[in-house]
Amino acid sequence: MKLRLFYITAGMGHKVAAEVIADVVRQTGMECESIDLLGFANPLVRWMYSRFYEIMESHSHVACRLFYRLASLIGSNRKVFSPMIRGIVYTMRRPMKVIRDCDPDLAVCTHFLPILMLSFMKKKGRFHGKVVAVITDYTLHSLWVDEVVDLYIAPNRTVADALVESGISDSRVVASGIPVAPQFSEVVGKDKRLLRKELSIPQDDFVVLFVASGLPTRRSLKIVSTIMQIDFPMTFVVVAGRGNSMDRHLEKVKASNCVNLVKHGFVSDIHRLLRAADLIVTKPGGLTVSESLAVGLPLVMIYPVPEQEEENMRYVVSEGAGVYVEDLNEIPVIIRRFREDPELYESYATNATRIGKPFAVFEIVNNLLEM
Repeated sequence: MKLRLFYITAGMGHKVAAEVIADVVRQTGMECESIDLLGFANPLVRWMYSRFYEIMESHSHVACRLFYRLASLIGSNRKVFSPMIRGIVYTMRRPMKVIRDCDPDLAVCTHFLPILMLSFMKKKGRFHGKVVAVITDYTLHSLWVDEVVDLYIAPNRTVADALVESGISDSRVVASGIPVAPQFSEVVGKDKRLLRKELSIPQDDFVVLFVASGLPTRRSLKIVSTIMQIDFPMTFVVVAGRGNSMDRHLEKVKASNCVNLVKHGFVSDIHRLLRAADLIVTKPGGLTVSESLAVGLPLVMIYPVPEQEEENMRYVVSEGAGVYVEDLNEIPVIIRRFREDPELYESYATNATRIGKPFAVFEIVNNLLEM
């Protein structure tokens, strides 16, 4: 069987999900490749789908919300908006040629745009393989729903039920979860103190992790400044990430009398840092939420992108696995509350573990190999 994973670079979650699945498929001995279809589009189209989305996400949440709702309206009324959908697909002629040239038996999509392409190609007789959709947020956007899809991988039962309510047969839906790297399953249940010793983090401190990736530097620095003003003992681990100026700015930040500061640039062992922490302060992107839940880590969620990240946040809050903070000044209050109330903290950690799916990628790959 020839298997290919197709994604669009609009945020890192779609790419990482595809690459994680591809890595595990290759471990079975099957040849597999993950392909960013946007990379084959013309420069203007690439900018529209990738850079334009990033600009809206960072600087205009109103525009982001309107864009999302327009896309949802289009997906829910395909007959009415069929000329517009054809226009969207038409801009992807080069990526569709890539799909035709590799001609997979099984096409796995971690973004809805490749599904639109494959649907168009199937109707035109240009694609004859099977299609799998891996949904990477804790909500269902209408553009995911398409009769061309043979199997849906839903993040949870709620989204699976929404697919069924949208007309998808229950036999075509499995609630395996959002795929995270196999390394997360390896640290599940691992002793925090042992990990902290390996990572040179104080073993008995209350540890808060902040990953700056996906946030503008000014916002990240504001969060760091807020937490550094905490007046009780704790350790604050900051990961600047790659491809931003945060690392350079972090060099100027020093530990305070109460807050022990641990600074990292890009890290390849985020699974160990997540398992070693007591809390994470983060945007509620689908991948970050899934990685945190996989290791039973409660979340303090900030700056959600309208619609999909707001839905991710609502899901985590409704399950008692995290809290949402609108005013950054509330962060120290929440950290203190969790630090000083072990019973409260344990309830959130237990809920995070309950809904986490550290083995999702293995279940997903088993489903793919059975098709």
